[in-house]
Amino acid sequence: KGLLALRAALGMVKRYAGMVRNGWVNLLECLFLLRSRQALPDALSEMEDFADAEGSRLPNSPFRERSEGRAREYVKGVDGGAGSEGGGFWGGISKVVFGGWEEPEVPPPPPTPDSPAPAALRGMTTAEAVKGIVGREQLDVAFATAANTSPAGRAFIIKVLLQCRIRTPNDEVEPSPCFEDQASLSLELASRVLLSSKSSASQTWPLLHDHVANIIKGDLPYLQERAAVVLLGAFFHLDDGGEMRDMMIDTVKMICFIKKEWVRHMADRIGSGLNRILKTSTFAKAKEWDILFDLCSLTGEFSSGRGYIFTGLQNCLNESVEGVVDCGRGVRCIALLLKFSKGDWEGDMRDSVESMKMIGDVWSGIVDAGGPKAGDERGLVEICSCFHELTKGKDVKVSKMAAEQMGRILSLVQPKSVACEVWTSIFRNVLLNPPAIHMVAGGGGGGVYVVNEEVRVKCCETMARTALLCFPYLVEEMGGTGTGGDELKRMVDRIAELFKENVTARSNTGFIFESTIHSCINMVNVFGLEEFKKGGLGAYGKTRIKEELKRAGVDDEIWGEGGAGPGGGGPGPSQEKKREQVARVKEE
Repeated sequence: KGLLALRAALGMVKRYAGMVRNGWVNLLECLFLLRSRQALPDALSEMEDFADAEGSRLPNSPFRERSEGRAREYVKGVDGGAGSEGGGFWGGISKVVFGGWEEPEVPPPPPTPDSPAPAALRGMTTAEAVKGIVGREQLDVAFATAANTSPAGRAFIIKVLLQCRIRTPNDEVEPSPCFEDQASLSLELASRVLLSSKSSASQTWPLLHDHVANIIKGDLPYLQERAAVVLLGAFFHLDDGGEMRDMMIDTVKMICFIKKEWVRHMADRIGSGLNRILKTSTFAKAKEWDILFDLCSLTGEFSSGRGYIFTGLQNCLNESVEGVVDCGRGVRCIALLLKFSKGDWEGDMRDSVESMKMIGDVWSGIVDAGGPKAGDERGLVEICSCFHELTKGKDVKVSKMAAEQMGRILSLVQPKSVACEVWTSIFRNVLLNPPAIHMVAGGGGGGVYVVNEEVRVKCCETMARTALLCFPYLVEEMGGTGTGGDELKRMVDRIAELFKENVTARSNTGFIFESTIHSCINMVNVFGLEEFKKGGLGAYGKTRIKEELKRAGVDDEIWGEGGAGPGGGGPGPSQEKKREQVARVKEE
């Protein structure tokens, strides 16, 4: 009788879900009891979850293990052992929900197609029999197809499912050991009802928002983990880029208020959910990006979620950087990517090289959009400072990429778009302090080998090119004489000294020597243009570079026909030829 009553009740719920009112409370209590005895089919009892990169379900968190473990231990105590059939739960479930479960005193009626013969139950435990009945009735469909009911009906079902009061730290009465597990199931079922109808989701979402707000205030970590998964999953399924997104993004933001020590154990799930969202949605509002970056920063602190965050950002930016740049969040995006470049989180440098490429792409987008604008200068300084430090590291791939991307980024900047004091800071702290030359014995011919030759050359080329582009602007702003002029001349002195260091370090390859000579010739020629004559900076620069190279043993013949320079008799390259060289340098 009990099994038949259960089957009849579930069948009515499935067929007439929109008409059920007070009965939902009884059904929910029944489901809680069945779940605690492993008597629900997986389709109803298993929580929706995210997967790893290979598509496999993520491992259970310690919070889930603890919550379900407490529930199992409690059930064992109530039932008087594992699986008591005569009393306890199985003997009394009908009293709670269906009104009685007694063994028949008369032979059962003949079997019918809709009523299995008693023999069919032989060899089964009651739990297995119940699971079979619930499975055949497909009760999970009643929640997933709640769209067949009216919006008011769906709202009522969600209210009932979320009616359990969330315990707060100030509560004096301890909840049932099964409470967290049961509240997680009700949240899961409520989300299925909400997702069953996109057209009315905006009407029922506030119910979920308020419930999650109470969950976040509480002290149940597994329930908060489930809330994070439900929110990110719902966002993925319901995002329309419009009104619904505006509602959901405010709710999703609450994930940021979960205790950080708890986030450590759910970072993989939060990261996987964000990964799906970043790969499939397009964002164009500053508020949206701010919340996403907050979530990414929170999750990125932990190794289990960091990879998901990075690949999501990578995919998003590869598709288009306009969304983050056009709303003025390009610099904030760069600040987040710099954490991957520097290994700020647990010294993890796995994504350092790729993150620097992405930073270059975002900065390129900022320039294409007419930047850098007010506030973007801070981003430029942070990039240069970070990449400057990375060029000095031992990881060759990282140092090469840092030098390459710093050169790329500075070449995109129009000198007048950045304040004079910012440029002087970049020169003083970054460009005029390239990585030191590391020379070791060995290589062909038993000479010396410059370990970081390519990085040093690239940094010096960036220094020279940026100086040629910026010095006319700096002379105009700082003046060619007085304090400003003295500052610029000190910069030129340092450039000349660095060139001397390079040509002195003649490695077996000759690469650093030849590249430096090429840079010196370009600078000397460009210093002869009209825009460098103010304050005599051009003439001073030509003289200082030639002096330092001569001290290093470089012959004056490298300066071209006539040896234009100190003591040179010829006129040197013409203005027209110099301008051609300048154009080539800028293009390079």
